[in-house]
Amino acid sequence: MIKEYFNIFFGSFGDSVVLVKKDDLKIVDFNNNAMLLHGIYFKDKEEIIDKPFSILEWDELKLDTKELKLILLKIKENGKCTVYLPVKTIEEYVFTGKTTISSLTHDGIDYLLIVTEKKINSINHTHTFLEKEKTNAELSEDTNVLTREFVNCIINSSVDIIIASDINNKINHVSHSASAQFGYSKEEFSDMKVVDLYKDKYEYEYVEEQINSNGFFIGKITNKKKNGQLFNTYLSASHITDDSGNIIGIMGVSRDIKEVKKIENEIVNSEKKYRELFENFSDAVIIVDENNITIDINEAGKNLFEVEDNVAYNFYSFVSDKDKRIVAEKAKELRSEGMVRNFEIEIIAAKGTKKNIEISSSAFYQNGIFKGSRDVIRDISEKKKRETLLIQQSSTIQSIFENTSNVVIWTLDRKFNISSLNSEFIRIFKDKIGESIQVGDNFFSKISDNLKPYKPELIGDMKNAYNSAQLGISQNFESVIYGLNGKQMIYETFLSPIKIKGKNKFDLACLAIDLTHKKEIELKLRKLLNEKEVLLKEVHHRVKNNLQVISSILNLQSSYVKDQMTLDILRESQNRIKAMSFIHESLYRSDDFSYVNFSSYINSLSSNLVQTYIIKHANIDLELDLEDVNLNLDQAIPCGLIINELVSNSIKYAFPFNRKGKIRIELIKEGNKINLKVSDNGVGLPDNLDVENTDTLGLQLVYTLVSQLDGDIQMITKKGTTFLFNFTIQY
Repeated sequence: MIKEYFNIFFGSFGDSVVLVKKDDLKIVDFNNNAMLLHGIYFKDKEEIIDKPFSILEWDELKLDTKELKLILLKIKENGKCTVYLPVKTIEEYVFTGKTTISSLTHDGIDYLLIVTEKKINSINHTHTFLEKEKTNAELSEDTNVLTREFVNCIINSSVDIIIASDINNKINHVSHSASAQFGYSKEEFSDMKVVDLYKDKYEYEYVEEQINSNGFFIGKITNKKKNGQLFNTYLSASHITDDSGNIIGIMGVSRDIKEVKKIENEIVNSEKKYRELFENFSDAVIIVDENNITIDINEAGKNLFEVEDNVAYNFYSFVSDKDKRIVAEKAKELRSEGMVRNFEIEIIAAKGTKKNIEISSSAFYQNGIFKGSRDVIRDISEKKKRETLLIQQSSTIQSIFENTSNVVIWTLDRKFNISSLNSEFIRIFKDKIGESIQVGDNFFSKISDNLKPYKPELIGDMKNAYNSAQLGISQNFESVIYGLNGKQMIYETFLSPIKIKGKNKFDLACLAIDLTHKKEIELKLRKLLNEKEVLLKEVHHRVKNNLQVISSILNLQSSYVKDQMTLDILRESQNRIKAMSFIHESLYRSDDFSYVNFSSYINSLSSNLVQTYIIKHANIDLELDLEDVNLNLDQAIPCGLIINELVSNSIKYAFPFNRKGKIRIELIKEGNKINLKVSDNGVGLPDNLDVENTDTLGLQLVYTLVSQLDGDIQMITKKGTTFLFNFTIQY
């Protein structure tokens, strides 16, 4: 905006006019006559902007610092100053030009307006400049008007309250913001005095006294609006003087303290937010000066460097010796480029801990001179550990991938092209199939060429499995490949989808194990096993037949025996032989020669015993409650003989005189324990009978067989006779 005003009012101004910033005296803009006077071409204008005003002075006659301070002091006291500066013209002529320097403020920025009259003291150039002086004289009045308009534009554009008064305290100029703040129109202001805007005249008199004695007033006052409302402002006021230095009035610039407080609060809050961000930033942040000495460091930085207080540390002292050269090189790059990004070094913290860090730095300058840097530092020690571990794991996986014999490993992309494969895959394909295979080959093209001459239907089955795996379902199957001369090879293949979020189809990790030799061995073993099963079945069949022959011989022998006791002994022996025969018959009829279905066996054995004695004992009922139990041969035979003896004794002795009765057998499995119960509701055993020491062969045999089974037996003689025994199953 300031440049637009400048071009409007001073673009064609007769004298040389230059606008500079007050704080650093750098050029903001200049008019055409300044360009002509100093020999600045239009194409060079941008090169002059933002350069020090001193470049327009003659090199040998430049102002020194002391003279410049005196000029600025006069401007501060009087608002402007007239001096004679050395000027070098386009014709390389040097003259001392009358220069008027005025101070003005726009948008909170202070400027100096430098107007140099084009008068020279050289005879050779008098004619030229006299002609131009005539033009200047004609434009002088317009110049004054334009100058006032320019100043008015700047004042009225200000957000501050600006009020000017004459020597009699009567208001003669106000800014738009003043009118808005006080509530008076500009016409109303013209009939007022400055004292009318104060809370009371005593405060105004104090301000006026300070201006008269010191030349200025800066401080807090209380103003009064048109509606009577009071408000506080921060005022800066000073005299207004004419070209001769005479006081012609007072100029005051003020701002509502509420606005000032608001800005101050915004600054404080901004600083607070910055500080909170600085302190709570997860990465370490340090600010160092040009010598690498820390100016500030946040909490994460203190933890990283293991320091407690925010005192000056030399960052370079923490750098590991092996990385000091890198830091030195990056420091040079920072100074020249203004920024370095993401370089990694090792540091040794204050307590001796070695850490890997990543640094990004940005430089800051003052007047073009490097003054330090802001460094954001991230601890990447864990990242480095993970990277090291990942490299180790990758090396291990690569070793497994390449050095696994008889295991084929490969990966496929979504088009079934081979993306990687191990050396075993290449070797087997070459040696057993007679073709080469490599990364980039289409897997199914290679396999199809191999299968077509033999079983092309296998291709479709394989593709179905691979398609399912691509959709995310792991696959495990056996496949057949035909090698040289049609030799069949069998592989067990595992397909695992490499799942990536957001994809519908996945790449595949594939592994295949050669089962050909294993299958051949299994086939031989199965053949041998079948032969052994046939042989074992034949053995059980022959044992059963031999036992039946023995039983038949005893049966024939009993027909020649007249003694009842002898006859009973032969019959009991015959029943025992039958009990063993049933075991072998069960095994002979079973598909599993390792175990006997004992519940089925008890059913057959007990029914046979009842049938044997039914002629004499037709009133006996048999009850069976049998769970499904399998026993091996070593336990089934003694257990069967025990049941044979107990059931036989119940039939023979529990129901005299053809008494009606019941025999019950229960078989229960609890975990790996077998509980067997044989009971009857007969007359029971004599009270004085010692069953463990009886001379009866049957009971002696029962206790002997229970001991052989490592079991326990218990006899109960209430309401008949009950035998309870249990043992542990052997697998």
